[in-house]
Amino acid sequence: MANTTSAKKATRKIARRTIINKSRRTQMRGAVRIVEEAIKSGDRDAALKAMTRAEPELMQAAQRNIIHKNNARIKSPSSRNKITDRKKYSSESPARCRAFSFSSSYCPAGFSVRNSCGPAFSATEYFPM
Repeated sequence: MANTTSAKKATRKIARRTIINKSRRTQMRGAVRIVEEAIKSGDRDAALKAMTRAEPELMQAAQRNIIHKNNARIKSPSSRNKITDRKKYSSESPARCRAFSFSSSYCPAGFSVRNSCGPAFSATEYFPM
């Protein structure tokens, strides 16, 4: 039991913050759960819509130290990658695109063809057959 008045006040503050943090953690977990359920069901549009709601929840939880920042950085892109997995949602397979030269800005499988620094690159450089 706390003896000093400052320790008693700290205990009260911790109790108040715990209630708020539990609520925020539950809200964040619910948003992530909706994304995972949409991915499992195979509904890409619902998964993308749920992900647009879940990403800010994850980042806010990380900023408020409800979850660790690295945990949020892992969860957000991994869910995004599951949603954009071409094998699950599209008839076009990524292997079909590997030999395709990305000299133009079009890719039949829908992959990004330009890196963030500028010029187009060849797919055979990064995806050897």
